[in-house]
Amino acid sequence: MCSIPPSRTTHLSDSIMCTIKELPPELQVKSAARAIEINPENAPKAHQTLLLSQEEQSNPLKLALLTLKRWRRSGVNLTVGFFGNPSAELKARIISHMNAWNVSGNIQFTESSNNPQVRISFDREGYWSYCGIDILQISSDQPTMNLQGFSMDTPEYVFRRVVRHETGHTLGFPHEHLRPEIVNLIDSEKAIAYFADRFMWSREKTIAQVLTPLDPFVNVTVVADPNSIMCYKLPASIMKDGIAINGGTDISASDMQLVAILYPKSNATKSLMHTVRNSDGSWQPLENLLDKFSIESPILSLAGAKDENGNTHLVFTTIWGGPEEIGQLWHSIRHSNGNWSGPNNLSQLLEISKGVAAVAAASGQNGTIQFIFTTSDGHLWHTIRESNGNWQPIGDLRKEVKVSGNVVALSGTSGADGATQFVFTTNDGHLWHTIRRANGSWQPLGNLSAELSRKWTGVVTTIAGAEGPSNGDAVFVFATNQSNLWHTLRHRNGGKWMGLNDLGKELQVEKRVIAIGGCSGADGQTQFIFATQDGQAWHTIRYANGGWQSAVPLNWVLPIIGPMPTLTGVTGDYGATHFFFTTYQ
Repeated sequence: MCSIPPSRTTHLSDSIMCTIKELPPELQVKSAARAIEINPENAPKAHQTLLLSQEEQSNPLKLALLTLKRWRRSGVNLTVGFFGNPSAELKARIISHMNAWNVSGNIQFTESSNNPQVRISFDREGYWSYCGIDILQISSDQPTMNLQGFSMDTPEYVFRRVVRHETGHTLGFPHEHLRPEIVNLIDSEKAIAYFADRFMWSREKTIAQVLTPLDPFVNVTVVADPNSIMCYKLPASIMKDGIAINGGTDISASDMQLVAILYPKSNATKSLMHTVRNSDGSWQPLENLLDKFSIESPILSLAGAKDENGNTHLVFTTIWGGPEEIGQLWHSIRHSNGNWSGPNNLSQLLEISKGVAAVAAASGQNGTIQFIFTTSDGHLWHTIRESNGNWQPIGDLRKEVKVSGNVVALSGTSGADGATQFVFTTNDGHLWHTIRRANGSWQPLGNLSAELSRKWTGVVTTIAGAEGPSNGDAVFVFATNQSNLWHTLRHRNGGKWMGLNDLGKELQVEKRVIAIGGCSGADGQTQFIFATQDGQAWHTIRYANGGWQSAVPLNWVLPIIGPMPTLTGVTGDYGATHFFFTTYQ
């Protein structure tokens, strides 16, 4: 069950600790067999069984515990019933939050009173759900999910946090905080003491629910997402590095990617799209670059930059590249004549041993392109592609500029006099800025959270940077996990920051922004496209005088189908701007 400390019942979204309901041993073997029947990918992997003794390999219960509980890849279509005769309004509100998962996946929950598969009660203790296919083993007169005390008076943020989280378990998703890269950051004894004091958990329960990492091969995404709806909030006091894991308050961009991979929509097609906005405001037709590239894996992150010859360099990360090649980094070039070369596997070329999760790019001096990227172990790295096509060995940027914490989101843009600027956020919610000077040295990290007199709420989850109206100026737009969109500008002269503007309010953006891409355009403009959680994509322009064009839906001018989980912008020639994005369909 989910434990709710008595002293914090008015702040449920901060204090919920959910324990996935487990089946009794006599039903676990039966459920495992059913799970493999429904989706053969649920079966234990060979490397898992090899770690078992011969006796354990012949033990059905031991094998059952290694079995996943995901539904068919063709999609999830489940009926939902309720105990306690709740109002029609409450039932509809709950189901609408359950169906928030269907933005990117083939998922549908429908109310039914005829032997429903998901059965929700309100009178049991805590918030909990059985995991995935396990719900099929529960007697029809028993609940598979509990939402203690929910009513129409329950705050919307609690609906969003709790119902969507428990629905994630019903879809077969485990807790994100059990990823090894998060568990390894926890001080075990401090955690045991904390959960005993705050939630009255036993030592054994804390070890099982917080300190026992998942098998890495269970995970689909490359790196742990501290903003996932499936992640606990873990206080700084129990973390070895003293940095809190904020936990998710809503379905994150990586959650949406996970659903798109595991439960793709029936008409889903993989796409990496490219378009050009001409200087006169017209748009060139979309082209799907996967028609040119031999890439089978879903794409996690995109970045790009232009060299001195007008060539556009596109880098992207994929979830996999081949057997046991997790988180691969790729590079391709769109030449000034419109032809493409590549993509080439940079993970192999640069001997990157860890999975790459995210990447940023910026144009440097003398035709170089600068790249920074994060890996699954939390490190931040830097490399340069020289104008002759050679690549410099990767450097440990985390060590160079003394980054504390894991990088969550990042962006880059050109600066003055051959410098490049990078902005990134760490898992403690702080926003940072650094500059690589033309001589190869790095400017010490600047704490933008303090510099901008931080007034945003939530954790920064996506950032885009672009050259400003004057040479060396830089415009940055970022969004948080609490539906906020912000804008700031760094002036070249003296490195002064303009301050922080509520761009979401100015552009009347009502939905949470999950991805942003930006680049400079004609006449001192900076252009941005951004995607919102409801699957819409938008385009806006910041003019040289500081005014903003109203956000325009991209599907008004381009035949875009499905939400955009990743996107980037690259400055083109003659005032044109290039935009690249992936879609789920």
